[in-house]
Amino acid sequence: MTSRSLINSFAVSAILAITAAGVQAQDPLPGQTNGPDGTATSGTRAATAPLSGIKPPSIADECRKEFLPLREEAERRGKLIKSASDRHAPPDEACKLIGDFSQAESGLIKFVDSHATTCGIPTGITDQLKSGHKNTETMLTKVCKVAEQMRERGPAGPTGDFWPEKREPEDPTGDFGRWR
Repeated sequence: MTSRSLINSFAVSAILAITAAGVQAQDPLPGQTNGPDGTATSGTRAATAPLSGIKPPSIADECRKEFLPLREEAERRGKLIKSASDRHAPPDEACKLIGDFSQAESGLIKFVDSHATTCGIPTGITDQLKSGHKNTETMLTKVCKVAEQMRERGPAGPTGDFWPEKREPEDPTGDFGRWR
């Protein structure tokens, strides 16, 4: 399998894993239901809301506020990998992009691990993200190894000026100087 096909298959799987995790994470948290406008609502929030009509922020809102930027950053970096794959970017660039994606994915995993109980995130999400991250690390190793080999090998063909060296005529008047 070539490095381009590895990068392409990785880009697609990375985007799918992050998107799937995001879709599952948008489901209502335990004790909540989806309201008519699609947002998660708690059965007890209305009873505890102040009379002024301003609702207190729920734990789900706080979790979502922290989770969404992390997920969006991972998705953005996954799309950059996909774009690089589509335009057949060199392995050096792909290595950097996958490394950046790996960092974003790590941040997402750390959040999910540390907030799983508070935010009611199912363990399946954590397992799915960790499995995807293992694939990311494997791909990062492979692509960066190819990039390193290409740097060591140098260019594929000759470089430099391919035209023969320009020579000045022996006599500025050309061959006519011989006949004098």
